[in-house]
Amino acid sequence: MFLKNIRVKFYYIRRDFKRYILLKRIIDYSEKNKLEQEQKDIFSYIKDKGLVIFPYAFAEKYNKLNQKIKFDNNFPYVVYEGKKLYFLNSWSLNQVKYYFNSLLVEQESTSPHRYCTDGFEVESDDVLIDLGAAEGNFSLENVDKAKKTILFERKQEWVEALAKTFKTYGDKVQIINKYVGILNDDKHISLDALEMVKNENLFIKIDVDGSERDVLKGMEGILNSPRRIKIAICTYHNQNDAYEFQIYFEERGFKTSFSSGYMLFFHDNNIKAPFLRKGVLRAIKNL
Repeated sequence: MFLKNIRVKFYYIRRDFKRYILLKRIIDYSEKNKLEQEQKDIFSYIKDKGLVIFPYAFAEKYNKLNQKIKFDNNFPYVVYEGKKLYFLNSWSLNQVKYYFNSLLVEQESTSPHRYCTDGFEVESDDVLIDLGAAEGNFSLENVDKAKKTILFERKQEWVEALAKTFKTYGDKVQIINKYVGILNDDKHISLDALEMVKNENLFIKIDVDGSERDVLKGMEGILNSPRRIKIAICTYHNQNDAYEFQIYFEERGFKTSFSSGYMLFFHDNNIKAPFLRKGVLRAIKNL
């Protein structure tokens, strides 16, 4: 136990030192380069508050929220948009509160992580495909609106929570416990192999912790097919995601736009100048 405690302390000391060095690099960059006013404001906020993924004052209002958490057979849940949203049954109350508040920050109207905006939303004849569903908050927001909802989540503990969240929706919701990418086997699936969405209009949310490129390689057929397709894809996990994904979709006939603002994804060990990254690319192709 003593050695374990030493290792844990060393981990946090090393992590905090790396973050201190990163913060210093960011401040040095901001002081030595000519920046637009929005970026100046963001770096000023970071200098004052430290490393934060969402460097905006709006995020602070969620820090002190005290959402009421209930339990159902050891599964914690909150009432979200009038529906029960379940979390992992291994989580403490503090873990649920912190995680849920982070979800609210992500989908705040001005957040750089927001998937939808006016004119770019799930429509009644869309099949919603949620890649990297986790707790499924985005699908829960839109399940009553979409024609059908398909959630992909590989972690079994999240699948169990999702099953409770969507248990009243029957065949309108399908949860698939596979990785989405290029392969097709017992543990993997490509979207091009998903027969149930053939010829359907689609809204696809892609937030898969840096594996977005594999997802795109496995859906070339869908992207080239004649139908309405909307895609909200995260662009902050890797340094060049925003630039490369925008080109990728525009070359395939999609119109693109980004969510507002920037994120500071300091969890990426390879982060480098200019440090700030766009959060979500919205791509749409009509019939």
